[in-house]
Amino acid sequence: MSEQNKNLTVDSNNSGNSESPFEAYFKTLKRFILCRTKSIGWQARGYVLLDDMLQNAASGNVYPGTIWVEDNDKKYRQGDVYPLPPDEAA
Repeated sequence: MSEQNKNLTVDSNNSGNSESPFEAYFKTLKRFILCRTKSIGWQARGYVLLDDMLQNAASGNVYPGTIWVEDNDKKYRQGDVYPLPPDEAA
C-alpha cells in the first residue's frame, strides 16, 4: 500500500459523526480540464483533451503544449475549445 493510501484507511470502530478520511480528501478535489496551449493539427488552441478531479493544477500530469484549467462549473467537455487568455500560451 502506498504512503498516500495509508493515510486514507478508514477506522471501522469510528462511531462518531466525524467524516472519514475519504470524505475529507474528496472535499478537496476540484474539476480541471486539460487544454492545448497551441494549435496542433485539427485541435485548436484551447482544445479540451480531458477532464479530471484534482486538488490543484500542479497535481495533474502536464504534457508538452498543455495546461490544466479549473472548470468547477463543468462547462467544458472533451472536444470543446476553452478560450485561453493570450498570456497563458506556452
